[in-house]
Amino acid sequence: MAKKATTETEIEGYAKEPQGAGWKRCPQCEGFVKGPVTKECPACHHKFEFKFRTVRRPLPDIADREQQMEQQVMLLALKMGGLPAVSKAVQKLQADPLIAFTIRCGGVENTLRIVGAIEGKLSSFEPGT
Repeated sequence: MAKKATTETEIEGYAKEPQGAGWKRCPQCEGFVKGPVTKECPACHHKFEFKFRTVRRPLPDIADREQQMEQQVMLLALKMGGLPAVSKAVQKLQADPLIAFTIRCGGVENTLRIVGAIEGKLSSFEPGT
């Protein structure tokens, strides 16, 4: 009788019936395994494959980004007649207060987002209350 006591229900972290929150079903043996991070069923040794909730795109290496920027600058230089022309044009842009502000805000899209947020605050503001 002692052999019957060591059944599948005696395996730590495994049960034939759901035990509540934190248990998942093993698709191979139809038992329940404890814990969301369990990688293998202790009864049948089924390997769980995890699906990530967010798919992250790998960031390109810094060298790749620098190389891409250099290529874009070179194309711009070809269109504008050389690197000195690009440098002179960028210096003119930087002297413009609106362009300098947009650069400090992190670009055109971010500047527009900030301006929109301020407009929203001002439109809901009622003087004298």
